[in-house]
Amino acid sequence: MTFKRQINKLYNFSKQIDLKKENKVFIFSDCHRGAGDKADDFNHNYELFLDIVNDYANRGYLLIELGDGDELWENNDFEEIFKTYRKVFEIYEKLSLKNKFYFIWGNHNRIWKNPEKVCKKISFFLNKKIDMQAYESLILKYENKKILLLHGHQGELINDKLWWIGKFLVRKLWRPIQLRFGFPDVTSAAKNHKIRIKADKRFIKWVKNTNIPVIIGHTHRPSFPRKKQPLYFNSGSCIHPEGISGIEISDKKMTLIKWEKSTKNKQKIIEKKIIGGPVSIKNL
Repeated sequence: MTFKRQINKLYNFSKQIDLKKENKVFIFSDCHRGAGDKADDFNHNYELFLDIVNDYANRGYLLIELGDGDELWENNDFEEIFKTYRKVFEIYEKLSLKNKFYFIWGNHNRIWKNPEKVCKKISFFLNKKIDMQAYESLILKYENKKILLLHGHQGELINDKLWWIGKFLVRKLWRPIQLRFGFPDVTSAAKNHKIRIKADKRFIKWVKNTNIPVIIGHTHRPSFPRKKQPLYFNSGSCIHPEGISGIEISDKKMTLIKWEKSTKNKQKIIEKKIIGGPVSIKNL
């Protein structure tokens, strides 16, 4: 299946979320939750992430995780990830019961394509039955406007079509090399410039041809179009050394923001910075 047909199919059959009912949304991506070891890229932002998620939850926001939440290419044992970040899964479960949490699976947590298998594990760990549905894509709808949400690995050779090879390379080859020498993972869009640029161009071309706004993660590079540019958005990631980026929707406007830890008057604070927008959803 060509990339165009693949994305068109996702757009035509995705679950739709009405922004008239859910008028406050926070979209974030690429936590890559690991096992708390030296290869765990999420650990340094864990406390910041909990603060952010709890803040949005308390303010009635709908949260959408846009793929690669769990690092299941590097780690074979999901139980270790769960134990390390139990608080995250407890928050997700509470929000799910209120229909305030959706998440999309990416190439690194493709196991969620079979949610029954993973929910069974989490139910065992929590000692209670849970039901969390994962999606490959979602649609945000406002009147006659539709925005496509997906992780962004679609169409790539190693990360999509031959994903099992990519998983093998990361777990058996690149992870040991990274731990010892610090060499980058050549399969990663975040660390491989060529893959990242191709992903951007692939989706920008689709947006130009369809005039449909799209939000992805995957490349870890935040992106927000300027006036008259194709409506291609990227939420960035939750593992950046300087903080966590995401896309916030409120008051019918969409904004690319970044949360950072800083010190003011010798006190540690969390700062929210606008790095793109806002733009009215009506004007998309």
